[in-house]
Amino acid sequence: MELGFGSQHEAETFSDVQLLRRAYGDLTGKRIWLRLSQIDAAANLARLSRLPQAQCRQLASDHSRHYSLAIDEVRLLIVAVAHAPVPCRSDGTIELELVTRLKFIALQERASKA
Repeated sequence: MELGFGSQHEAETFSDVQLLRRAYGDLTGKRIWLRLSQIDAAANLARLSRLPQAQCRQLASDHSRHYSLAIDEVRLLIVAVAHAPVPCRSDGTIELELVTRLKFIALQERASKA
């Protein structure tokens, strides 16, 4: 799959494992790189969502085109479907097999469970 970025700085940082390690620490940078490699290797979002370690989840309805992917126990990689129009089934759900382009939105911490 193709993963796009909103800025040149993001594209450069997320395309170099050494820059990721410098920006996020050795272990986290390595884990981000692993997840990016899995995105790159997956043919579509349906295949990526079948990887148990990715923990791919569609976000709440106000962000229905956004998905989270686990980096580790505390961090999530947030991506959005980058197709226009978004490939949907007749019931309005996203046709994951047709999603081959994502856009990086954010790297964020998981909400804590209190």
